[in-house]
Amino acid sequence: MNRFFAPFVCAVVSGLLAAGMPATLAQESDFPPAENETDRYQLEEVFTGLNNPAGLALRPPSGDDVADEFFFAESGAGRVLRFSVDSPTENHEVLNELTTHRLGAEDPIEVGPWALGFLTPSKLVVMGGVQVDGEEQVGVYFLPENAKVLSANQVDHSVGPLTTGDTVEQLGFQAVAVGETSAYFASGSENATGQIYSSPLEANQLDSFRPLLKEQITEWPAGLCLSPVNSAGSQYLVGSYLGELQEARDSRLVFFDPFSGSVLMQLNSGLFDLVGLAYSPSGRLYAIDFAWQKPEAGGVYRLDDARWEGRPACRAVKIAKVVRPTSLAFASDGTMYVTAFGSSDKPKQGKIVKITGEF
Repeated sequence: MNRFFAPFVCAVVSGLLAAGMPATLAQESDFPPAENETDRYQLEEVFTGLNNPAGLALRPPSGDDVADEFFFAESGAGRVLRFSVDSPTENHEVLNELTTHRLGAEDPIEVGPWALGFLTPSKLVVMGGVQVDGEEQVGVYFLPENAKVLSANQVDHSVGPLTTGDTVEQLGFQAVAVGETSAYFASGSENATGQIYSSPLEANQLDSFRPLLKEQITEWPAGLCLSPVNSAGSQYLVGSYLGELQEARDSRLVFFDPFSGSVLMQLNSGLFDLVGLAYSPSGRLYAIDFAWQKPEAGGVYRLDDARWEGRPACRAVKIAKVVRPTSLAFASDGTMYVTAFGSSDKPKQGKIVKITGEF
C-alpha cells in the first residue's frame, strides 16, 4: 500500500525543486476523500479518569534490558507521569506544580504541560507550564535514579521564551521533536502569530534558541516529528498548520527543511485539527485529529500518499475513533499509544488507549 515515507517525500520535494516550482497549496476541496479501516485495528483502554492527558513520549532505552517506559503530561493537573508497558495498570508521578491556564473562548479547557521529549534517558524536555523568571520557557529536567518526584522549579536548564506577542493564556497544541543534533518546538495560538524554534544540542543540553522560520506566521503550527532518514541521508521536519478551530477540514501537512526552515511542500490533510504526527517503525506516517468543534468526528489516521487532480496529495485513512486525541507514540514493538481528552461533558474524562494492528 502506498504511504508517506522518507523516499517518497524526497522524490516529490526533489521534483518540485528541480522544476523550479514553489510549494503550492491546493484548494480546500482538492484532497482525496478519507477512507475508513477502523475494523482492522483493536483498541484497549490503558488508563481512564485523567485530567486532559497529552505529550506522550517514549523514554529512550538506557542500555538495560527493561520494558518500554512512556512519559505523559496530565496537562490539566500540571504534572507529568510515567508508566511501563509491562505494568500498564500503574502510573507514577514524575514532576508536579507546573502552571496551567484555560485555552479557548467557548468551552475552555484547562491545560499546562503539553509536549514532552527526551535529550537522553535521564533528561526530560517539558514544553508548557514551565515558568522561569516570569517567562514561559522550554524546561529540561534531570530525572534522578531514585525516582524522586520533582517540582517545576527544579529545572536543570531552560531555553526561551516561547511567547512571541501572544500571551501564555493563548498557547496550546504545542509540539516537540528531538533529533540527533537539534530539537524543535512549535508554538502558537489561534489568535496570534506562530513560530517553530530550533535549539542545537551541545553536550546533551539545549543550547541557543532561535526561530526556525524566517518570519512569524499567521498559522498555528503543531504536531512536529522528524521523518526517517532516507537512503540519501536526508531528513525532514514534518508538522501541521491547524487552520481555524471551526467546522472546516483545513489542517495542512507541511514538510520543512530542518536547517533553513524553508517550506518544501504542504498538502491539505482532509482533517479538521491535525495536532499530532508520528512515523511508525515501518515508516508510515500517522496523525491525530482533535476536531475541536466536532469531537466525535476526530480520531487517529494513517496518511497515505496519493495524487489528486494531477498533484501530490495525501489521503487520510481512519484507523481508530478516539474523542479529542492529543498525542501519539509508538512502542518499540510497533504498538501505538494515544492520549485523549475524551468527552467534555464531565471533568477528568481523559484516557490513554493502546492500538494494535498492522502499522
